[in-house]
Amino acid sequence: MAQGQDPLPGPEALRIAQLDGRQIDGVDRQGGDVAAPVVGHDQRFSGEHFAAAVAEVLAANGFRVLLTDGASPTPVISYSVVVQGAAGAVNVTASHNPPTDNGFKVRDEHGGAIAPDGLARIEALIPSIEGVKHLALDKALAQGMVTYFDPAPAYLEQIDRLIDVQPIRDAGLTVLVDCMWGNGAGWFPRILEGGKTRVIEIHAGRIVQEAPLSAFLILNWQRDTDAALQLTAVDLDSRRDLLAAIMKSPGPFYQYADGSFFQDDTPFDEQVYLDTLDGVRIYEAHGRADFDALAGMFLNELGCDPL
Repeated sequence: MAQGQDPLPGPEALRIAQLDGRQIDGVDRQGGDVAAPVVGHDQRFSGEHFAAAVAEVLAANGFRVLLTDGASPTPVISYSVVVQGAAGAVNVTASHNPPTDNGFKVRDEHGGAIAPDGLARIEALIPSIEGVKHLALDKALAQGMVTYFDPAPAYLEQIDRLIDVQPIRDAGLTVLVDCMWGNGAGWFPRILEGGKTRVIEIHAGRIVQEAPLSAFLILNWQRDTDAALQLTAVDLDSRRDLLAAIMKSPGPFYQYADGSFFQDDTPFDEQVYLDTLDGVRIYEAHGRADFDALAGMFLNELGCDPL
């Protein structure tokens, strides 16, 4: 995955989407009385791109698609099938799997999971990439083949019909919700708003597989020395000898924008590293190697609590 970018869906996603277009039977593909399939996704990496790709393929196969306007929990997507009278749903999610995974779930016309034998039939119908039809999202939107919709209002109304939430809203409670970077983020505040109860969410954002670099530590120490461990802030521009610890080959498979590949004898450009690390605090640890001592020293330097 490119740093700072979500990976776009690959051929496998498109093939499965084409398959789902075959699987949905009994649907007026020109948008008659039977509503289109619902397509939604969770907060995982590239979820919105995966869902858009599914919608593009379904639209190219003649289906009018209802595409959620943001990440939505699985029960919300399932209920949307019922309330919209849809033919089924595609839910781009990997549930409890690690954040690096993503998956493709299908729902029937009742919003329920497809039975194992049905899933086996679906898998048997997955075509080759050459058999995939595709209609770009902007064109599909312009032609009315894909429509964004907000699934939340109907779901929240159903909750109010099933559960008397008002006493909880009026109770003046403080509710802490650990969203665990999942699709539940934002839902408890919406369900419990309108009273004295306060909802605090933690880990409500999206897992982003990158982070800003604020400090960089270079280990320039030795095991066989009696010199005391020291941690020193350094200026790389005046200590270019330390760049050797930072500059690394990207490997033989690294391809430049012009199509050429990195070669073993390609010289490093020190200025690129200096420009990239501009504004980043650089520290040199020198003297005797001592990881425990260094951890405490470095955390203290950064103003963090000790481990």
